[in-house]
Amino acid sequence: MDLKTQLTQHLQQIIRERDPYLASEGHFYVGEYIRQQFQQWGTVITDEFQMPGRIHDVVPGSRGADDNATGIAVLLALARGIAEQPP
Repeated sequence: MDLKTQLTQHLQQIIRERDPYLASEGHFYVGEYIRQQFQQWGTVITDEFQMPGRIHDVVPGSRGADDNATGIAVLLALARGIAEQPP
């Protein structure tokens, strides 16, 4: 699978409503998707934390196509590449 296809597939899963108050299922889904992707290539350890206040990268009601989505897609593609061809 080429890089463009990988990135597009990741973005299709990551870009969704994920307001922690109004669309918490999207928030949960994106977190699980990222964890499952990394789990393909090794052990995943997660830490839970609470963020005070209501801080968002997206406008409420939008699909969540923020700057973090593209960064996460690249990180997932990079992890796959390293797993397939270790340095």
